[in-house]
Amino acid sequence: MSDTDITKLSRGVFLLVLLIMIGVTVAETQLNRLTHRQEFAQAFAVKRDNNGQYAAYLFGNSVKARAVYPVAQVTGDQQIIVNVAGGKLVMPTRVRIDTQAILAKLAAWYQRMIQQAAEGKRLLQQYMAAFCGDLVQYLNQYR
Repeated sequence: MSDTDITKLSRGVFLLVLLIMIGVTVAETQLNRLTHRQEFAQAFAVKRDNNGQYAAYLFGNSVKARAVYPVAQVTGDQQIIVNVAGGKLVMPTRVRIDTQAILAKLAAWYQRMIQQAAEGKRLLQQYMAAFCGDLVQYLNQYR
């Protein structure tokens, strides 16, 4: 298909949809005049209420759909109950962790690190003293 064929086809489909809309509007207007049901005619409309219900009206047919589905329930401030596929999943909202053991281990580790750092500093001072003594001795030999 060439571009001109696609253009002609799309214009034809658009014209067909436009004629159907006009026909439905005329038919609905005539029906409204006979029944005094509504004072206006509509070809399509989409409405949404506060509860998440959508109502769509297209060519005289009405369809309703829900956008909000209840899947979870919060019970107080202790847990959330989620209903999934007929089963319940309970999730706590407050997680309590006993950190005393972890903090005790961290404090012991900190003390051990301080002791090792002090021991390393003492050993480094001894090595530096020995090195400086040897360095002074070597420098005196080559003067």
